[in-house]
Amino acid sequence: MILKWVVTAVAVAIMVLFSSQYFMRWKLVEIYVTAKKKMDSLERKWEEQNKTTKKEIASLNRKLEVMETCKLILEEQKNKYILISDAITSPLTEIKSMASRTGLDPQEIKDMCRNLENKQDEILEILGRISQATDVQDKC
Repeated sequence: MILKWVVTAVAVAIMVLFSSQYFMRWKLVEIYVTAKKKMDSLERKWEEQNKTTKKEIASLNRKLEVMETCKLILEEQKNKYILISDAITSPLTEIKSMASRTGLDPQEIKDMCRNLENKQDEILEILGRISQATDVQDKC
């Protein structure tokens, strides 16, 4: 009796094991497990990339703020150099007008002009670099 039951159980097990339905189910489970692992892996990678991207955006925003500040400083410096450059070629009445606008003594402005005449090429080079830097900032 027990032997008959064991033989029947083994026969049923062999039939179930080799049935196409069981094999298909086993393959589907295998595919599902593989896909689940891949999805989990991709999700982790996406989360890491998302964090990295957020950090990069924050860093770029900080750099943009610094660039804007530098642009404002460059613009102020450019305006000062233009004012000084204008003073080099200005007649006395313009020097007096500039003195009243800036609060400087006209003699100081004349002295500055004399000193700057000697360095006019250097100033023009600086103005060119400032202009190029401003153009680069505008393009960014």
